[in-house]
Amino acid sequence: MRYAITLCVALCPLMITHAQDKPNDAPLPYTQEQAREFLLPWRTAIYTETSNGNMSEVRERVRTVTLEWRDVTDDGFTLAETNMEEGKAGRPWAKTYTWQAHMDSLQADLKDARISDVKRTIMGREMDLKHYLVKRADIDGEGTSRTLQYWFSPEFPGVFMRREVNDKPAPGRDIVGTEPERVMEINSLAVSACKLPWTQKQIQEFYAKAPQFTWETSEPYGDKFKTVQGVSNANDEGFTRLEGVVRGDDKVPGKPHKVTWERLLESLTVPLKDSKSSEETIETPAGKFKCVVLEHERLRGGGVQSTKVWLSMDHPGLMVKWVQDAPSKGEPRVTTKVLTELKVE
Repeated sequence: MRYAITLCVALCPLMITHAQDKPNDAPLPYTQEQAREFLLPWRTAIYTETSNGNMSEVRERVRTVTLEWRDVTDDGFTLAETNMEEGKAGRPWAKTYTWQAHMDSLQADLKDARISDVKRTIMGREMDLKHYLVKRADIDGEGTSRTLQYWFSPEFPGVFMRREVNDKPAPGRDIVGTEPERVMEINSLAVSACKLPWTQKQIQEFYAKAPQFTWETSEPYGDKFKTVQGVSNANDEGFTRLEGVVRGDDKVPGKPHKVTWERLLESLTVPLKDSKSSEETIETPAGKFKCVVLEHERLRGGGVQSTKVWLSMDHPGLMVKWVQDAPSKGEPRVTTKVLTELKVE
């Protein structure tokens, strides 16, 4: 394990540019507001975790750990973990935190930390990081000491880039059944999403009114059809969706199915990279709507695929219009979906 750590430091050179002692009142790496804004509406980070076995039998373990910050609101968030080791999935878990509890826990972890400004290569590029070094004596009442290190980036508030934990037993004592050396380093940070104009709570309140939406979709080769969608049973976990399709005289009824808020939010947003946001008021057959407009472009099939989404600012969770151009052999292929009717109880 010590070889693995040495190798990692050699591959990811660390340079301390400034250091100072910060007892007790050490500034935190981010504020509650910064973390909430960055994590909205959800965020996924994938880490590699390396650890060893107990002192008498060193056994290196490598796991892939995925952390998801879900259901991020002004009040708090849910943190969920899944992991894989040697091709086998470990036991997943999830826990809901208030922002106050999270910040209090972070403050306790970093109490009496020595803080340094450092440069380190993370996720394939050199980053300016805040390094926190904390030493604790007798953490278990039997003489075990602990060294805890965190690396944070101001670009990604709420997410740690690297964490190291090293437990050292008292002389002559083994720490049986523990992993005294543990290292977690981030590999990727996914779903870098544009901010939506409403929170999950606001969507839930609107969906509790059992709205019904009708959209008309125009396909690249002139075909058109309507989608009728009803919403019911909105609660803290999600809602029930019933969706049918009408093509000319053909009506295809749908079956009700459950949708989580996480899945809804994922379907409504676009990646932050290569995207832009604006505001626009548009006229549709269903009326006039003041919207946040999200635009995104990405390379696909040798061309540039563009997506533009209009989201109603006054009707949380409502997509008013969606336009996508996915060119084929240099020719545009535009699909348009626009709201034609809105019913609310």
